[in-house]
Amino acid sequence: RIDEINNKFQKNVANLVGHSTVLSSLGAILLFFGFFGFNGASSLLVTMSHRPVYFYALTCINTSLSAASGCLTAVALTRFTRKRWSLIEANMGLLNGCIAICSVCGFVSPWAAPFFGISASL
Repeated sequence: RIDEINNKFQKNVANLVGHSTVLSSLGAILLFFGFFGFNGASSLLVTMSHRPVYFYALTCINTSLSAASGCLTAVALTRFTRKRWSLIEANMGLLNGCIAICSVCGFVSPWAAPFFGISASL
């Protein structure tokens, strides 16, 4: 849609060149580990009086399960729809899973966490 608008109003539209896959992966990994600090610290502040270590562990487990399932779902969908492997799609699935579970990571059971990642990557 944006390309249609640009082509309609501008005659010389520059094409964007591809980005670095290595730097994108490095950024995704840094964000992935940052989510452990963000989700864990949030749960510690909310539940300081009632078993804080349990809730910190629960948030870290749920974050990692959701991120892993989001990553695997994105890779599988890319493989079956486009007939190729894509590291960029894996990075996006990883971050989609982290974002999907972010608000409820301390309140869901670990068996339900992968469903957040799967639904976010679809």
